[in-house]
Amino acid sequence: MVDIQSNSTLHNHLMSPLLNRQTQSQTAYLNQTYFLWFFSFCIVGLTFKQLKFSSLIGPVELLALVGIVAGLFLTWRSGELSKQAQLISFLGVGFLVFNLGTLWAAAAHPETISVREVLAYSFTFLVLLTFLVLAYRRELDAVRIVGSAIGLYLLAAVVLAMIPSPVQPYLWYYGVKFQGFSDNPNQVAFLAIVGLSFLTCYDVLSGGKRGRIKMAAAVGCVVGGIFTASGAFTVGLLCVVVLAIAAYINRKITAGRPILPKHDHDASGWQIAVSWLRKCRSRLPFPITVVILAYVAKLLLVGIVSGTAVGGWNPLNRHMDFLQLVNGQGVFSNQSQFGTIMEGDAAQGTSRLKLWNGALEVAKTSPLVGLGPGTHIPYEIDGVLHKYEAHNTVLDIVLVSGMAGLCLICVCLFWAIRSALKAQMIYPLLIILGPIGLFSMLHYTGRQPLFWIAIALAVIIVNVSHVVKNKNTQFHANNDLRYEH
Repeated sequence: MVDIQSNSTLHNHLMSPLLNRQTQSQTAYLNQTYFLWFFSFCIVGLTFKQLKFSSLIGPVELLALVGIVAGLFLTWRSGELSKQAQLISFLGVGFLVFNLGTLWAAAAHPETISVREVLAYSFTFLVLLTFLVLAYRRELDAVRIVGSAIGLYLLAAVVLAMIPSPVQPYLWYYGVKFQGFSDNPNQVAFLAIVGLSFLTCYDVLSGGKRGRIKMAAAVGCVVGGIFTASGAFTVGLLCVVVLAIAAYINRKITAGRPILPKHDHDASGWQIAVSWLRKCRSRLPFPITVVILAYVAKLLLVGIVSGTAVGGWNPLNRHMDFLQLVNGQGVFSNQSQFGTIMEGDAAQGTSRLKLWNGALEVAKTSPLVGLGPGTHIPYEIDGVLHKYEAHNTVLDIVLVSGMAGLCLICVCLFWAIRSALKAQMIYPLLIILGPIGLFSMLHYTGRQPLFWIAIALAVIIVNVSHVVKNKNTQFHANNDLRYEH
């Protein structure tokens, strides 16, 4: 009998096919991870409305289309596409259910069909499908990658917006709200809240694991979001911070560690705070870092727009009335900045209520399958009748896909919450879905691939039996998704 262990030549010969397969598997994993970075930046770039050739397509859309074809081909060639038949089937059925209203409208009222909207939703579906296929078995990495891609873009855009150049005027909405390369500050605000939710979720799941890219991305999300002066972003930001603090406290309690460092009973609150900060050494808990960043960004924004920044420095080289930041009229007021923002949002709130009431009336015409993609709510402005969306994702989904589409989403969310409670993963789930859900109550985000990606990743993370942390570590149970320290 040949002693394989003592015969290194024969041993290497017999083991080489296995080693080659392992090396090929790791190479394929790394290639798909790098491609996931590329595709995530493409998804972020879909908000670059100012770069479009027309209202439908631009260079980023073409690049994303190339990414879709290349991504599906890459996963097919590696053999991973065939392993995801169940996921692809579910997405296909969901897309069909969501478009029952389109089929009904095409048969009953073809003149009401918006080809542009149909193509937009179809493209969103392809983006979602490709992203989830690429993120297979690396869902936790996908959360980090998407959050980082969003944050790094926003950080770069904010820096460009602060430097006088030919590009700078295009990054500000009427010179007072940050919009990046989009044509609407609300799209940047949505990007920021998705990025911050993903980064915070990863922070919770990783037990506070840090990295320079992650922190730079967090700065970009917070500063970029604050610079949009979006009330919806402010609500989402507060939701992120509250949930992150709750998760932080829960992790300490679960691990049997004190929330605050040990201290004398006679110590003052200030002494306890200083002791706690020293205990943290060079890094603060992520939610506290976010709060500090938001406060500094808010002060900087007020200084920039009002022309009273530190040392009289004003990157926009103009003295803007702060009230213009929210409603484009009025004179500078001595009231609190929060009050000013609320005053500016008041008119928008009245319009939204009218649109929401109109949406409920229109939805009655086709409550089961909806009316298909497009604007359906009549709204009169200056004696001229226009049609708008509800600016509320739930109502807009009912208008587009009816109760069938809404119920499908509710079933997925119920399934995710049920699984999260069983796996003790409720905080990561809420951190992703809570802020995005609150933001979506004031805007329609159904055409944004990131909206559906957030829902899909949240559902998958709490349900899959294995989630890849990196190329060397694999989790085999829901509870193992949390890093233990």
